[in-house]
Amino acid sequence: MFTALAEGFGNLKEKLDIFIAVAPITNLYHATQKTLKDGTKKYGAYDLVLSKVYQFNGPNWENIRTMACLVFPCDLLNDLTNPAYAPYNDEKVIKTIAARRHAAASTKQLFHFMQSARDNNFAQFDYGKKKNLEKYGTEKPPIIDIRKIKDVPIAMFVGKQDDLGTPQVG
Repeated sequence: MFTALAEGFGNLKEKLDIFIAVAPITNLYHATQKTLKDGTKKYGAYDLVLSKVYQFNGPNWENIRTMACLVFPCDLLNDLTNPAYAPYNDEKVIKTIAARRHAAASTKQLFHFMQSARDNNFAQFDYGKKKNLEKYGTEKPPIIDIRKIKDVPIAMFVGKQDDLGTPQVG
C-alpha cells in the first residue's frame, strides 16, 4: 500500500479518505527480533525462487516441512509465531496460542523483512541483479519514498511490545 500511494498506482487518492496501517514496518533497523536479523546472513531471494515454497504453515505445510526447512529459515518463522518467545505473554496466553495452528506466512514476505533488516532501508523486493534489471530497470530495487505520500492521510498504529512493528520502525 505504501508503494501504491507513493507511486500513485490506482489513483488511490480519489478512492481513500484515510490509510490505516496496523503495525506498519518501513524499516527493521530497530526490530528486536534477533532471528530475523541473523537470517539475512544465511538466506537470499534465490532460495525462494529455487525451492518453490511460497507459504510457511499453509495448507500443505506438513507435507513439505522437512524439505522446506533444509532451505528456508524455519527457525525464523517459529520464533516469530512462538508465543513463548514474547516475554510479556503470561503462561495462560502461551498455552492458548500454542494450542492453535500457527498462522501461515508468505515466504516472500519473510524474505522481504530480512532484506529490509539487512539493507536498513524500505525498498521494493530484491530479486537479485538480473531480475531487478528486468523488473525495475536497475540492479538494486527502488527505495519506497513515503515522503511522496501527500494526498492521503495515514494513521499508523504500533505496539510497544511488538518485536517488528515498533514505534521507531513505523
